[in-house]
Amino acid sequence: MEPLLERRHEIERVDAVLRGVAGGAGRVVIVEGPAGIGKSRLLEEVRAGAERRGFGVLLTRATELEQGFPFGIVRQLFEARLLRAGPAERERWLGGAAALAGHLVTGAHATAG
Repeated sequence: MEPLLERRHEIERVDAVLRGVAGGAGRVVIVEGPAGIGKSRLLEEVRAGAERRGFGVLLTRATELEQGFPFGIVRQLFEARLLRAGPAERERWLGGAAALAGHLVTGAHATAG
């Protein structure tokens, strides 16, 4: 992968976010800009940095096709992984507030517990 040019500021900001996440803080990063400005390349660098820190990274791409599928991107990210998970792991992932979204991701209805 070629070095990322003129993005040191952005990389430093994302590194600070990743340090916060590693320390247990919830964070969100939004990358926006016009086509061709290098958003995808910047995200490749962010992904590589996250993996170097030991984070699990899930990838997907939005297209116009997802507009017709409720939560299409979320399902792309989590559906197969959740369906392959064992019952205990699935329960851990879909515990607490996440239980409300379980049926959206897997297509299965949540059980009362």
